[in-house]
Amino acid sequence: CERTAADFGRHRAAQDALAQAQADERAANALQVELASALKTIDAQSQAIQAAEHRLSEARQAAQERDRLAPLAARQGELEEHLNAAKLARQKLAQFQREEAQIASDLASAQQEADRAREQIAELEAKEALAAQKDTHRATLDRLQREGAAQGEREKRRASLADQRQRQLGRISAAEDALRAATEQIAQAQAAEREASDLAAREQQAKDLERRIANLKAEISQAERSLHASKGGMCPFLKEPCQNIAQRGISSLSDYFSAQIMQQMEQVLPLEQQHGEVLAEVERLRALQSLAARGPEYAQAAAKARAECDEQRAELSRIDKELAELTAVPFDPQQHAAAVAEAEKLVKASAEADRACAKLPTLRSNFTRFSENVAKLAARRHQCIAEIAAAQEQAKLVESFAAELRALGDPRRQLAQCEARAQQMSGIQAELAQHAQAREAALAQRAAIQQRLAPYAGLAERIAALQNEIAATAAAHDEHLRHQAEARRLPEAQRAAQTAQEDVAKAEEAYQAASRAYDAVAATFDTAALSAANNRLQEMGNELAALRERLGQARQRAATLDAQIAEAETRLTELEAARAGRAETEATTSLLAYCRDTIKEAGPFVMRALLREISSQANRIFGEIMGDRSATLTWQEDYDIVLRSGAYERHFAQLSGGEQMSAALAVRLALLKTLTRASVAFFDEPTQNMDDERRTNLAAQIRRVSGFDQLVVISHDDTFEEGLDSVIWVRKEGGESAVESDPQATMPAPIIPFPAAIGA
Repeated sequence: CERTAADFGRHRAAQDALAQAQADERAANALQVELASALKTIDAQSQAIQAAEHRLSEARQAAQERDRLAPLAARQGELEEHLNAAKLARQKLAQFQREEAQIASDLASAQQEADRAREQIAELEAKEALAAQKDTHRATLDRLQREGAAQGEREKRRASLADQRQRQLGRISAAEDALRAATEQIAQAQAAEREASDLAAREQQAKDLERRIANLKAEISQAERSLHASKGGMCPFLKEPCQNIAQRGISSLSDYFSAQIMQQMEQVLPLEQQHGEVLAEVERLRALQSLAARGPEYAQAAAKARAECDEQRAELSRIDKELAELTAVPFDPQQHAAAVAEAEKLVKASAEADRACAKLPTLRSNFTRFSENVAKLAARRHQCIAEIAAAQEQAKLVESFAAELRALGDPRRQLAQCEARAQQMSGIQAELAQHAQAREAALAQRAAIQQRLAPYAGLAERIAALQNEIAATAAAHDEHLRHQAEARRLPEAQRAAQTAQEDVAKAEEAYQAASRAYDAVAATFDTAALSAANNRLQEMGNELAALRERLGQARQRAATLDAQIAEAETRLTELEAARAGRAETEATTSLLAYCRDTIKEAGPFVMRALLREISSQANRIFGEIMGDRSATLTWQEDYDIVLRSGAYERHFAQLSGGEQMSAALAVRLALLKTLTRASVAFFDEPTQNMDDERRTNLAAQIRRVSGFDQLVVISHDDTFEEGLDSVIWVRKEGGESAVESDPQATMPAPIIPFPAAIGA
């Protein structure tokens, strides 16, 4: 370090001077970059000035073209506005037409609603007087009921018999109506049978006409083939004019065959017309024959209705006999029962009238709303008609405007382009001045940078001299640094040497002790025996693993064989049982196939027979419910319900709400009556999810059903309480149902014998 200290100092001084020189070099380089940038800016601004002068020339030309295109663009705008208006009118024309059609439909519907509301209002206004007497009729009925209750159980029985007699008369009337209807159907079937006796003759006539028409058509086909063979009027065999035709005064064979074809066609046309008329008559007679074939069915229905009449008359006789026995009492139960029945009828009628009249304010409000809607729709329809006419006139101008626009081209787009270029003139002029100013600034910047670079002249030579000085002293500098770092470690190295000498002495002592212990053990150890024992241990372990694997495989194989043996024994037992029952199964299968085919073939006939019987029952029940037997209800083979009134036919979807309810009820009761032969029907909550009017209608309809020994209604609705034989009220007490008295009745609840109609 002492020998290289002088060169070390020179090297450090040269490095410092070189750093300063390199900093000056970087500053000079930066100025050179600025100078190059200034030169580039001068060149770019010169090119930008040339481009701006060219664009300025184009902008001046665009300004001249703009003046020429301005009127053409204005005309284009006018034509496009007219064309868009005409197209819009054409588009709106279909919209107006659809709107007018929709408004016309809505107007008709609104008028129908208004008319229906007017009819309902008139019908309900006629009931207002009856509704006003509701309290009077109720008081009369209460008085009569108190008088009847005072007569005791005898009067109750008498009143019950009188009520039963009234219902029995209704049943007799219904049975007589059914008998009359069946008798009329029998008469119709007999008349159809007499008229259908001419069917065979008509069918033979149709066949004769078909045969004659076929013969004539065959002759026509033959004549057409002859006509084709005699082209040119020559004989098809001699290839010369036919002498026989010439003697008849006919010019050629073609004329002869053409005349034959025309003559035969004239005979065919009236025969085909007659054949069509005969076929229509045959179809009519076949329909009558089908009607006549239902004669036994009508006879069976008549016999059933006659038996029903006899049964109901016998029941009426029994009731009259029991009533006659009760008439010996001074009290006149029949007169009292009639008064009670009349009072109940008046109470019911007045209550129904009162409920119906409660709808009058709503109906009147609806009628006013419907009338206002009709007026609005009519006004809007007139407006749409006027708009349609105006749109039609304007839509006619679409093609003329479009043609003029095509001839004109697109001057507006050209004008916009010229306008855009012309509007750039002032900007281009400003841009031109800006580029000139920038070029002058760049020239000034170049002069300033060149002046700032002057002090850095000779910088490269000075840097080279300093680098030579550094290179000349580098070896001494590096050697000084290398020895300087090592010289600083001298005290530490001396301490480490002392510690290492002490550790060597301790290690030598430990090594001597370990050598002595190893020599003592090595004298008694057998290396060959250890190696042999390790080899034997490894061999025995391998043998044990192989034996364990073989044992597991053997156990698994044994379990598999046991399971297969057990399964085989089970299968053998099942096989014997299956063989024993195979013959029986084959015989049963054959019998079942025969039965299935027979039932399958009979299915459609059974279904049609059931449908006819169900339709008959449903028609009878529907007539009783509606109180009108002028219409006929049928249940079709596609399970659709059809109501026929004369020649008019309506399907289920076309019926009113009340008719649909009555028809569905009739079909369900007919199904119950026909398929189960049951005489008891249960109605569980039948008025659920119904409004007041439909609940009242359904209650009245159910009370008019006959043909059942008992109808039971279970409901939380009190609509059914009026007009039933018996009513039982039930309430919950401690989680159990208990029969209670009517809270509105003045007498205790009667003991109700079964059967009875129940309202819960």
